[in-house]
Amino acid sequence: MNSLSPLSSPSIPHSKPSDLCHFPKTALATYIALACLSFSQLAQAETVTYDGTGQLQTCKDHIMTFNNAVAPGGCNTDPSNTNASGNTVTMQSGTDPDYVFGAFRSNATAVSNNEVTFNDGEVLSVYGGYSESSDATGNTSNVTGGTITKNNYGGYSRYGSATENEVSISGGTITENNYGGYVRNGSGNANQNKVNISDNSTINGSSHGGRSWYGNANQNEVNITGGTINYNYGGWSHEGNTNNNSVTISGGIITRSNYGGDTTTGNAENNSVSISGGTITKNNYGGYSRYGSATENEVSISGGTITENNYGGYVRNGSGNATGNTTTISGSATVGGSNYGGYVRSGGSGNATGNTTNINGGTIDYDNFGGWSESGAASDNTVNISGGTIKGDVGGGSSESGSVSENKVNIQGGTIEGDIAGGSSGSGNANHNTVTISGGTIRKVSGGAYDYTSIYGGVSDEGDATVNANHNTVTISGGIIEVDTIFGGVSDKGNTINNTITIKKGANGNPTFGDNTWLYGGYGSGNDVESGNTLSLHTTGITVKNIDNFKNLHFYVQVGTPAGATFLTLKDGTDIGETKVGVALEGSDSLLHVGDEVTLIHTQNGQLLTDDENLNNTVTGMQGIAVEYQFELEKKDNKTLIARAAGGFGTGGTGETAGSVHPQTKSLLESGLSGVDFVNRGADLAHTAGIQQLLQLSANDGIKAFGAIGGGKYRTETGSHIDVKGVNLLLGAGKNLSNQAGQLYLGAYVEGGIGSYNSFNNFANRPSVRGDGNSKYYGLGAILRQDFSNNVFIKGGLHFGKSHTTYNSNDLLGAGGNPVHFKTKRSYAGFNIGAGYHAHINDKITITPSVNVLYTHFGKANEVIQGSTFNFDSIRSLRTQLGAKLNYQLSDKADLYTSLVWEREHKGDAKGSVSGLDMPTPSVKGNTGIVEVGANFTPNKNLTINVGAAGSFGKRRGGEANIGIKYDF
Repeated sequence: MNSLSPLSSPSIPHSKPSDLCHFPKTALATYIALACLSFSQLAQAETVTYDGTGQLQTCKDHIMTFNNAVAPGGCNTDPSNTNASGNTVTMQSGTDPDYVFGAFRSNATAVSNNEVTFNDGEVLSVYGGYSESSDATGNTSNVTGGTITKNNYGGYSRYGSATENEVSISGGTITENNYGGYVRNGSGNANQNKVNISDNSTINGSSHGGRSWYGNANQNEVNITGGTINYNYGGWSHEGNTNNNSVTISGGIITRSNYGGDTTTGNAENNSVSISGGTITKNNYGGYSRYGSATENEVSISGGTITENNYGGYVRNGSGNATGNTTTISGSATVGGSNYGGYVRSGGSGNATGNTTNINGGTIDYDNFGGWSESGAASDNTVNISGGTIKGDVGGGSSESGSVSENKVNIQGGTIEGDIAGGSSGSGNANHNTVTISGGTIRKVSGGAYDYTSIYGGVSDEGDATVNANHNTVTISGGIIEVDTIFGGVSDKGNTINNTITIKKGANGNPTFGDNTWLYGGYGSGNDVESGNTLSLHTTGITVKNIDNFKNLHFYVQVGTPAGATFLTLKDGTDIGETKVGVALEGSDSLLHVGDEVTLIHTQNGQLLTDDENLNNTVTGMQGIAVEYQFELEKKDNKTLIARAAGGFGTGGTGETAGSVHPQTKSLLESGLSGVDFVNRGADLAHTAGIQQLLQLSANDGIKAFGAIGGGKYRTETGSHIDVKGVNLLLGAGKNLSNQAGQLYLGAYVEGGIGSYNSFNNFANRPSVRGDGNSKYYGLGAILRQDFSNNVFIKGGLHFGKSHTTYNSNDLLGAGGNPVHFKTKRSYAGFNIGAGYHAHINDKITITPSVNVLYTHFGKANEVIQGSTFNFDSIRSLRTQLGAKLNYQLSDKADLYTSLVWEREHKGDAKGSVSGLDMPTPSVKGNTGIVEVGANFTPNKNLTINVGAAGSFGKRRGGEANIGIKYDF
């Protein structure tokens, strides 16, 4: 065959443009193209048929079919046409053509919507559309058989872009490469191209959805249901980005590796690979970058086989990061090597951050890591395992020399045959990592025996640097845990402190540990391996070989725990002489009684060594956050340590009940007082600024709209204090009615408010507690005032609605150190009545003494908080106000006023109980003085404005401002 490079224009012998359709037969074997052209103008093929003799017949059908080895090039029927588009070439057999083009263009003209179907024969290369200097768009190459000894292209552009081209291959052989869209030079993009590969097709080289050397390759798509391919790429670029490409594989064989997106210097982002069948003989990558970053790529495998490794995102060199990548393994999938959410290899300091692996089924023959970096940090990576088998190690985040932190391993099921680490580093710090196990099987069998395996919260044990493994957590609530050691933290030369191992009873019962399982708070040959390390047991019936390096042992008694039950059984003897023992209750409203006891530790084959001075003291234990107990620790023999509930003490500890309410629970009741205070500010706004707007209505007015808004900040004494700030609003309509006695003002309104509060409580010999939260309310109301002709007036109002309040505190901690948070929804209703007298000193000055009574009922609420039921009683507020107001008339459009009020809160107690025991009661009962100044303006007959400011002192201290408006539309 004649050799013709696709990167240069074919050399076609001709003498002048009119001879373009009359090539010598020796030249016709060079290429097949429906768009015959000179180098300066395009010729679009119209209707061309070929009868197999090599002689041109007519131009009539838009479709040219080549049945034999010799074929004409095409027909120039319209030399003025500037596009090569809409052509179709079908080759049934033959070996003479070197290249088949749907359309070929050598100058700056696009080729689009051309199609080549290659059914049989042998050629060098096939192009759905070829453009030297412009774009190739929407072109198609269909290969069903035959042999293409070089490359196959849906659309090819040398200096433009290749977009929305498509290749479908269902048979035949492509000896070199296949491209949906290809850009060779320039910065053009290869975007939105598509490749479909099925049946018995063979590609001995690489297949690309889209490929651009210097531009981007984005949003390309590859679908593989069969065939054999060497390498496969959804999108590939040397200097550009590869984003949002997708590869879907349900069958076939990839003899090397598969890439969702691959770039040398750019970034690979949001690429996806979905595999339900087939075989990848080497590696699979969601996104791959040699010197850039791999971000948010995703691999999902539910079937098929990857012989080596699987990566969600992979960074080969440089300082690029692997961030937010995900792999999901399920069904019958097999990964013959290791599985990584995000992976950063050698050559730089790139980090692996926020990557995730989800293992729901399938088999991984080696390791599984959420994120892995050779030199950089691995942080905030996550491994979730609910099924399947992992035959190697599991790590949330891992680095050979960087730090590992905030990584998580969550295991709900499946089988793991290697070590587990929340975070592991060879020579960096391993802090704040977490392992949580609620099910599954963890053990390794070799030669019929269990091999040595371990679980680590955090580990750093291979370098010479002094690095730490601190603040790591291991929580186990189920599963078969047949490992040799469980470590909170391990460091070869640094500290391993403040680590926690927690054991609980899960939905399917207690976890089961191996015969030789040790629990270590910290471990290493370096500095401190004990300080702050805690073993927390939330269930009885746990048996392990031994424990070591714990500074704290915390035992939590659960509801239904039988008297005399044993928390922890040790097969060996142990020494807890330097260990602090704590006992608490959780998850129950049932109270312990004096003399109730549980066994904390029992040793089977050795002595329990303690510091007897520690046991002479009683320890204080909590039930949730509310009920406090004293426990007497006693070593019955040299093997058993028990805790016995002592007599009650303090408020609520009477009779046979061993517990008393902790005084810090007062803080919880103050959330209700903040809600009452906020609703009361709304009531004050209605009977002051709201009434003031009604008084602006004349007897001749119809129903008119009015509104008022106020806001402020107050501190109310409760035995401690609450700071409340917020905004109150009302909108309504009213009317002035003349009657024989004088004037009657009526109004109805909707009200609402939104604000926040902070509460502060100090206790003798107890830690102080600060709480905070948000309040809001909404409701309906009505107000009225009757002015009599003798200058006396009476007024009244009512309102009702719903109040929502939240509460948060980091000072009140439940079992396991969880901060307290709850929210309540309560109904409210209230009324006010009042009377006064206008004393006119002269035509400008009026003094108005008045008296008011205001009542609010704030409904009750029940909340389960940290396992205990709290009953918040209803709160009643009854206030009386005695005051006087001085008004000065500046003009017929403005007046000023000031007032002084003495307010008495007669009730204001917030009561409640927990587990049948009364809680400490905060109260806002007391006296408050209020001073207010303001002004009323009537700029025109349609608008009235009232502005005011008030300050309070005494029981309630603070200030507020309000504005009221009446407008006649």
